[in-house]
Amino acid sequence: MLSLILTLLGFEGLQPNATSIFARSNPRLLEQILVFLVALLDEHSKLKDLLPAAAVTGNGAAPAARRFRLEASRILEELCGKNIIPRNCLIRKSCLESSSGDRLEEALCNLARHCMMITLPKGKFEHKDLLDLSDGISFIRL
Repeated sequence: MLSLILTLLGFEGLQPNATSIFARSNPRLLEQILVFLVALLDEHSKLKDLLPAAAVTGNGAAPAARRFRLEASRILEELCGKNIIPRNCLIRKSCLESSSGDRLEEALCNLARHCMMITLPKGKFEHKDLLDLSDGISFIRL
């Protein structure tokens, strides 16, 4: 469901029917998705300035990745504190560190779904049209 929602929002590089995107650790994709979603919510976000953290090698790799994760966590908590995103969109720091797992994918899906509800043009979709099916099946009533 995450890949479908990201595709609808305009994220490129994923097949809309891809499943288990984060079954294995994928820090580069996680960074790209977070930057994309946070930019939809807050165009002044400094998160994109920290990319490409996953591409840094050598002695700078760990600090760059750590800075990115800390900033991503801080921005999401700040957006939640301002009531821009709901609590279920927060991503645990441990999930950011592992860059894998169902919990991470579920939180990203919640965040992407929230982005879709607030960024798509009014009138095209309404909250009632987006069914919250947590069993992995998505349905958008047109």
